[in-house]
Amino acid sequence: MQRQVDVHEPNRIWVTDIIYIRMHEAWLYLAVVLDLFSRQVVNWSISLRIDRELAVNALLMVVWRRQPKTTVIVHSDQDRQFSSHDWSDS
Repeated sequence: MQRQVDVHEPNRIWVTDIIYIRMHEAWLYLAVVLDLFSRQVVNWSISLRIDRELAVNALLMVVWRRQPKTTVIVHSDQDRQFSSHDWSDS
């Protein structure tokens, strides 16, 4: 989404990404979901494994918490976790 997007209400466009956090002996993975309306994190999921469950958990929880009434566009950086069938079917 290299274009400027003007969002006029919440729950229209969410963007997602996974952040890698180096711990003492391992990596920690943080999947975040931002609402472009507020530009704030609306949900996150954390795991010791970077897999589709990490991404899907972040999305499912924000859907459960916010219960959008209309279709929400979800944009990701195209990591393989976000392109899984579970993600697109959620």
